[in-house]
Amino acid sequence: MARAQMKASPQAIAALKAQLAAANQANEAKRPDIALEKADRLLATHPRLAQAHLVRATALMSFRKVDLALAALSEAAKCAPQDEAIWTRYVTDLHRAGQKGRARRVAEKAPLKGLAKKRLKALAKGGPNLATTSLGDVPPERVHEVRRAIEAGRLDDARDLLDPLIADWPEVAFLHNMRGIIHMESGSNGAAEQALRRALTLSPGFAEAQANLGAALSRTGQIREAVEVLSAAFSANPLDYAAKYNLADALYQAGRLNEARILGEEMRDQSPDNNDVLTHLARVYGGMGEHQRVVETIQKVWASRPVDMG
Repeated sequence: MARAQMKASPQAIAALKAQLAAANQANEAKRPDIALEKADRLLATHPRLAQAHLVRATALMSFRKVDLALAALSEAAKCAPQDEAIWTRYVTDLHRAGQKGRARRVAEKAPLKGLAKKRLKALAKGGPNLATTSLGDVPPERVHEVRRAIEAGRLDDARDLLDPLIADWPEVAFLHNMRGIIHMESGSNGAAEQALRRALTLSPGFAEAQANLGAALSRTGQIREAVEVLSAAFSANPLDYAAKYNLADALYQAGRLNEARILGEEMRDQSPDNNDVLTHLARVYGGMGEHQRVVETIQKVWASRPVDMG
């Protein structure tokens, strides 16, 4: 005979909500250690409680344990497969961790339907900044057209497409950030700096523009300010891959090799086949006189490149 399923009492539900609230408050109070402890206690008795996994992910991110935080978000999504907000956070954090391919695969497999599925796939394809930075009345398809031109290396086309948008919508920060990217790709780093400062004036919390400004400052030799800008961007969002990579590069240029090494090895552990990260580490190891590590790292770079059989 099947055992009847017991329904939780109102008192038990209220107690559970109170424990979740206390765990969330610990995260808000910048006490991830307490939040993590409370989340683990909840999950010991309620392993399918999605909100407890979310609390755990937030706490782990505060400790910069990115892989563990992403694993916690994956569990949260499995526990609440129809919750669009959880899938959105998971895909957003994957994107910011530099795992764009994985973000697209997760969005494709997510069991959402209709508009929710379309929104998640668009987020995975376009990235969190396009989704969260206001475009105002700018047609998104025209922004995507500019982005595709940039990614294809057609910078003149991208500039021709972008200039009319900025003329019509001069107060949209995202457009000035794209102008900064085009200038950097063209080698005009001074002009890039101006465009990116404009973007940040319009939207001070724009993470991608901060990371790009730091890179532009590094390229123009303003290393001290680059480290400051990128440190602030990375501290605000440890998942932002661009901020982390650019900060590691700026630290290398500033001669702060041990810090550059720590960040580089963290990124390598997260993405072992990322040639940009491996090349960065080879430079750092060379600066520290660890020549055997330089050789081993460069060998990994060459091993990952396709062999020309022609």
